[in-house]
Amino acid sequence: MAKPSAKSKVAPREAVLVLGMFASGASALTRVANLMGAAVPPLVVGGAPEGAHEAWSSAKLSELSEEILAAVDSAADDWRPLNLSWRDPDQGAMFAERIRVGVEEEFGQAQTFVLKDPRLCRMLPFWMSALEAANIRSCPLIIVRNPLEVAASLQASLGIGRELASLMWLRHYLDAEVETRHLPRNIVTYEALLDDWRSIMVQSAGRLGLNWPRTPAEVSADVRAFLDHDLHHQRATKAELHAAADMPSWVKEAYEALTRLCDEPKSGYAKRELDKIRAAFGDSCKLFGTVAFADRQMAKHCEAEMHAANARAETADRLAAELEQAHADIAARDADLVAHAERHSDLEREHTAARGEIETHEATIAQLRNDHQVASEAADELEKRAEAAEAHIAELLNMVSDLEQRGAQSEEMLGLATQESAELRELAHDLIARIERVEKELQSHVARGAEANAIVDGAVESRGTLLATIQSNLVSASQLHDELIEAREAIVTHQSAALTAAADARKHADDLALAHKRIADLEAKLGDATAAVARSTELQRLIDDVQTSALRTSEDIVRGSEAQARLGRLEDQLRFERLRVMALERRLATWSGLIGAAFRKASGQNAKLTEMRALPKPAVN
Repeated sequence: MAKPSAKSKVAPREAVLVLGMFASGASALTRVANLMGAAVPPLVVGGAPEGAHEAWSSAKLSELSEEILAAVDSAADDWRPLNLSWRDPDQGAMFAERIRVGVEEEFGQAQTFVLKDPRLCRMLPFWMSALEAANIRSCPLIIVRNPLEVAASLQASLGIGRELASLMWLRHYLDAEVETRHLPRNIVTYEALLDDWRSIMVQSAGRLGLNWPRTPAEVSADVRAFLDHDLHHQRATKAELHAAADMPSWVKEAYEALTRLCDEPKSGYAKRELDKIRAAFGDSCKLFGTVAFADRQMAKHCEAEMHAANARAETADRLAAELEQAHADIAARDADLVAHAERHSDLEREHTAARGEIETHEATIAQLRNDHQVASEAADELEKRAEAAEAHIAELLNMVSDLEQRGAQSEEMLGLATQESAELRELAHDLIARIERVEKELQSHVARGAEANAIVDGAVESRGTLLATIQSNLVSASQLHDELIEAREAIVTHQSAALTAAADARKHADDLALAHKRIADLEAKLGDATAAVARSTELQRLIDDVQTSALRTSEDIVRGSEAQARLGRLEDQLRFERLRVMALERRLATWSGLIGAAFRKASGQNAKLTEMRALPKPAVN
């Protein structure tokens, strides 16, 4: 039992411990508390609250609870009192630290959170002590459900029988009730939660001394939408519970006492009844608990072995079917191998022919490459010659242009010289005429004296000068005429050379076009040869595939032989496992009969005790 914690300077956080048997409605109560503002783990076990009994629980903390139970040789379906005296003191400290770390990781720094796990009912002192050490106040909220409904739900979802379910129900509620008496708590029924959840939440806040972060009015729509689902699949009344002959009387009486505590939290009568039942149940556990739990563990082990044997048998059947399929596959592969062998022969013949074609094409390709190289060199040479011819033609055209310009200038100068010559001739004729007139005048005027003779001598000298000038001009005109004739002949010569060079250039251009055409033909032939090489490569790949398939088929034949041997071993093992399963089934039937007899004996002793209590006491004098 946890001790009251000392006052801390920091206000303690509040952990609402939702306590109840599996399938008791604790998931629904947890979800309603969460909608009222209490935090739940970010990763809760999913599923609907009914049928998935771990819903709204922390998967990490539930696994931790399983580890704690296993450490003290117990389990979730154990109905014996739990002994939390650790064999190793350090082990308890280690689990307490893991609880603190797990709560911090799952809920962070939330001021109010909900911790729900049916296993907590049997480990409350240890868990509450760990929470108190972390400055967390425990607020127990116990939810009770009719044992018949719980047993039916566990039978439907987990296959747990009514006898075991009733014993588990009794152990969970007896431990949860006695370990929370010293704390503010509230005990509610599943039916009350579904009928009037608002009153339950208000009542819980008052009795636990906590304030929900949200009000019922704020969450009414969300809670109604959640509770409107069909959460109450299994239904039973108190009358049906009391009428159930196979339900132990301790369970019926404990349910009556717990429902009384819902309305009368401080009822001394209900607590005394629960104490009597817990003491009697503890004595019964000392007599039958250890044996019954060991028998159940053995039954679980037998069931596990039976399932494993069935699984191995199914595996053997599957392997046998696979072996038959392997035989069929081998036969099919044999047929494929024959077909592949024939195809391989055809491909080899095609490969040989393709090799010959490849060699021919390779020789053709080599010749074409040589021709292509020669043609390329010839084309390069022709291009060089064409470039030289074009340069020579350009030079000749420049020369022709220069000659034409010089010819035009010569013709212009010749025209000017001819014009000057004509003018000089006219001047000479005029002078000759004047000289003749002067001579006539001189002849007629010889007598005029020395002045006339001087004039005559000057005229004679002028005549000689004029005649020399005329003769010089005539010589220059003749030279210009000769130069003009030579220029015209040079023009004609250069024009002929230009025409010859143009003809050579056209011939070179035609040779170049022919070379380009030949190169294109060679490239086309080279493409055909490349396609032939690709076809040969594809044929080689097909041959390799056939060879690989043949090797794989041989390996399948070897594996088929190994599988046949393995099938024989599996058939022997299957026969052994079937015999072992039959023996386990006989042992299971024997243990089931012993457990049923023990239960019936315990129920009979309890009925006798009840009858003896009902007898009237003798009067005392």
